Amino acid sequence: MIGDDPRIKFVHGRGRLVDARTVEVNGQQLSGDAVLVCTGARPSVPAIPGLADVPFLTNESAFELTELPESLIVLGGRYIALECAQIFSRLGSRVTVLQRSARILPTESSALTDELTAHLTAEGLGIVTGTAIQRVFTESNGVAVEAVVDGKPQTFRASHLLLATGRTPNSDGLGLENVEVATDEQGFIATDARLATAVRGIYAAGDVIGEPMFVYTAAYEGALAAENALAGTTRERDYTALPWVVFIDPQVAGVGLDLPQAEAAG
Repeated sequence: MIGDDPRIKFVHGRGRLVDARTVEVNGQQLSGDAVLVCTGARPSVPAIPGLADVPFLTNESAFELTELPESLIVLGGRYIALECAQIFSRLGSRVTVLQRSARILPTESSALTDELTAHLTAEGLGIVTGTAIQRVFTESNGVAVEAVVDGKPQTFRASHLLLATGRTPNSDGLGLENVEVATDEQGFIATDARLATAVRGIYAAGDVIGEPMFVYTAAYEGALAAENALAGTTRERDYTALPWVVFIDPQVAGVGLDLPQAEAAG
């Protein structure tokens, strides 16, 4: 097991790369033949006017509440948004989901998402798609979200606001610039199929490198990157038959290609 391998040192704390072989954490420098960055990601906070002055929840803070929200606006319409929305709806909150795309789970087929939307709305969730958020602001009894829906301005109100608008990589402050490890415009670390960066000896895995961001893909990538780093192998990650699941009721899951993807691939 990797966790029992004496060649591996796990850095707990905020580490920073000094060079391609050395990490400094809590004032101590640790050196090795390779470095694996797997610092994960955090909830993304979009640049919405007024949001900086409005208290909001994320999937990390929502479950620290000691009282149930009377009502809840969820910004987003993918995995985390739908899971949180249904949880709070079934607990008794009045929930409205505001999704920017024309459908919830926009990367999946419309046959699936249309059926899922029907199930969730029948259960009492409000689902509004095609929303362009203009601004948010606080009111005496909660928060208000101004949006344009189908070309018409609308204002949505609730006691609480939850953001589920994607993930931001925890790549800032790692000293990547010290060793010229490349990131994309969002800050996700660039790797090849072997989980290696362009800098020899530095690997990255998990949410910090971007999609797909699942617990099981992070574990798979971490093990693969560690094997390539320690054994000098060149195994590539293979997501030909990647499973995925949304933890809602009815359960939504898939593996490999869906019908439209299979038809497009011939």
